[in-house]
This record gives sequence, C-alpha cells and structure tokens, in this order.
Amino acid sequence: MCHRFIRENPSTKITRYNVAPLGSAAYVAALSVENLRSAFKKSGVFPVDESAVSKEHFTTSLPYVAEPSVPKINKNMHERNPDVFFYEAEVVINKKKEFNNGKKKNNIFEFTSGKEITDPVIEQKLRERAETTNEQKNKQQTEQSNKHSKLMSTNETVSQTRNKQMKKKTINKTTHLPRAWTLPSEH
Repeated sequence: MCHRFIRENPSTKITRYNVAPLGSAAYVAALSVENLRSAFKKSGVFPVDESAVSKEHFTTSLPYVAEPSVPKINKNMHERNPDVFFYEAEVVINKKKEFNNGKKKNNIFEFTSGKEITDPVIEQKLRERAETTNEQKNKQQTEQSNKHSKLMSTNETVSQTRNKQMKKKTINKTTHLPRAWTLPSEH
C-alpha cells in the first residue's frame, strides 16, 4: 500500500496525517475471508487436521548447557615469572586504588565497616565525627544568619527612608479611594 501511494504521489511524503488511511487499507486487505479461511485450514484448526502440524513442534525445548570454558595458559610463561600472570590484574587494582584515594570520603563507613559500633575506639571516632559535623553546621548557619541580618539591615534602611518620604507628603485619603469606597456626601 505504501509503495503504491509513493509511486502514485511522488511529491507527497507519508506523514502522521496520511498514515492511518494507508494502514487501515492494508489491515482490511489482510483480513479478507480467504486469508482467514486459509489460516485456519493451514494450522489444522478448521477443518480439524492433526497432520497439519508435525509432532516435533510440540516437543519441549532442551535446556541450554554451555561448555565449560578452560582458560588458555601458557605454562612456560608462568614458570619463568609468576608476577607476569597477575600483572594485568595488579594494574587494574592499582588504578582503582589511586582513584579511590583521590575521592574524599564523607561517611562513617570508612572507620565502622566490619567493626562493632559499641567498641570504645569506634564510639570515640563517632563522637568526634558528630562534633565536627555539628561545628560545620553551626558555622554554615552563622554565615547564613549574618547574610540574612545584612540584608535585613539594608531593607530596614530602605523602608525607613520610604516612611520618611511618605510622612513628608500630605496625602488626601479620600482622593485615593475608589468611588465605591468613598462616603456619600450629605446634601
């Protein structure tokens, strides 16, 4: 259907606006009475035909068993120098150690891992850690409050100057109110 459409309309592209009619035309053509009858007949559903599908298709599948892989070892190489065997692994391990040493660890697992928390040494380290984190938090809070107080003091000076300016001006309150809010004049 699409090929015929492109041949008949070479300057038109298939877009989201014209794909539905093309798709539905192909769908209706595939669901013809002849196609449905041949599908039921070929599969042996109607009329019933047990020989339509061979018995081999109904057997259970066999489990996949992989052949055990045996690493190729060059015996001569390892007999001469056993360090050569572990060289590649050592390179990877050393790179990982260098990377991990460069990281800043910010957790308690670095000294509590695999140890009892009730151990006096671990308790002391936990207390020290808590004190340093509290000090850091207090420092951050004081810095933030200092910034806030500076901002507030500048805001106060701005508001004070506005108030002074407003006091200097004489404002007639009735002229600034909307008409609906003004009091009716007595006649």
